[in-house]
Amino acid sequence: MIVKRHSIFIFAIASLSLCVSSCPIFFDLLLPMVHGGGARNTGSTVSSGKSVEEPFYEKEVVWSAEFDFFTNYGNPFADGKYGYYPANHYQNENRSCIIKMDFETGAVVWTTPPVGHGLTASPFKIGRYVYLPMNDGGAMYVYHDESGALAATVSFGPDETTAKNNGSISYHVAVSGDYVFWCNSQSDPGYKKRGLMRFDTGLIDFSKNPAEPQAITPRLIWERWHNEKNPMLIATNIAAEDGVVYFLTVTHAYYNPDWVSLLVALDAETGEEKWVRPVPPAYGDRLFSLVPDGERIHVLDMAPCSYNKADGSVIYENDFRTVDITQEGYRDAAWSLDGATLSNGKLYYTSGQHEGDYADRPNRKPGSVANILCLDPATGLLVWGALSPGRGSLCGTFPLVSNGKLYIVVPYTGLRVYDAETGALLGVDSSVFTLIGSGYNFMYRDMFVFIDEISYDSDKIKITAIRCR
Repeated sequence: MIVKRHSIFIFAIASLSLCVSSCPIFFDLLLPMVHGGGARNTGSTVSSGKSVEEPFYEKEVVWSAEFDFFTNYGNPFADGKYGYYPANHYQNENRSCIIKMDFETGAVVWTTPPVGHGLTASPFKIGRYVYLPMNDGGAMYVYHDESGALAATVSFGPDETTAKNNGSISYHVAVSGDYVFWCNSQSDPGYKKRGLMRFDTGLIDFSKNPAEPQAITPRLIWERWHNEKNPMLIATNIAAEDGVVYFLTVTHAYYNPDWVSLLVALDAETGEEKWVRPVPPAYGDRLFSLVPDGERIHVLDMAPCSYNKADGSVIYENDFRTVDITQEGYRDAAWSLDGATLSNGKLYYTSGQHEGDYADRPNRKPGSVANILCLDPATGLLVWGALSPGRGSLCGTFPLVSNGKLYIVVPYTGLRVYDAETGALLGVDSSVFTLIGSGYNFMYRDMFVFIDEISYDSDKIKITAIRCR
């Protein structure tokens, strides 16, 4: 889509400002184990006012494609060799669409007609259909996966107000069978449905006129209030595996006795709780704080924790409040966390720290700041940590791993490649310029597909695939 220059600028600055201003305290018990960063021998970046030599990474481009659209809010998803990108047409009455891309060639398979008015939540696919829920419009549009043609239009209630309140979808959704789940972020402050919503896509009648809205009301299947002033909000990603839905709750009553969190496992079919476990207080504002991993589920929020998926019992647990910050600095709140990667028995993710953190602290330890992290998921101990230069947040980015190398696109900084085992920096390509980061990027076979550039002059966005050699 075509985007006005000032619209992108305002959107990007607002998003990054939220991430930077919100970045709270970071990790500590892991800090003494930080090492890595690797050899730096050629190239140059500016770090803390000093020129830092870094090796140049020469990427092998497989294909590159330019588009008149701007992805936003909802994340794209991949299914086999195809990527599905939500887009918003600011210059066309703020309307949205989905673009289906072939990862092998970079060609557009289809683009849906623009619909709605406003931003989208994340699209998803069930069977032969692709679904595009609106973030705050109380509606969802359904398309044929083969052609991109409209298959159905859904309203989440019999009238506009009810539909918006039922379908005020916060960021992302989770799918289990025919069900789709979301955290209701509550469009109307007086509306009380603040818990987990479930929508049955099997109720959609695909024989009807696809442009005619079908009023289908989702169910509120879980809610809980800590007290009359503090509802248990579901503010992180929701994970669904093997018929079980996992979610993390927060009260947003920060730094007082009412700041509590629960980790919940729910039967997707019956809506009954399988188990509920109190966990260390979480901020819960990141998109991918929950990471299912075999028989475990990891929680990456204020500090890394891990629990058994069967019964919620603790594998390891860290509470940032117990750390002596005068000795070790802060533990992590993974506030910039927009994804995590499990690869070869390791867990990779990003933090909200930057090189300006602890600069004025007398007890700062050398190498104690890192924003690209590799953990042993079985113990929660840090394998290595690396620091991307600059004082900016890594909001909107997360690492992906292929062929023993970690690839990450850092907003404003460029493409950075590390040895996935040791954390040694292999190279940097600062010609890659994006405000979004790797939240919109994928690994397909031996290719890293990423947003390469946003051009203010032409109002275009470029997506590139490089060989992971």
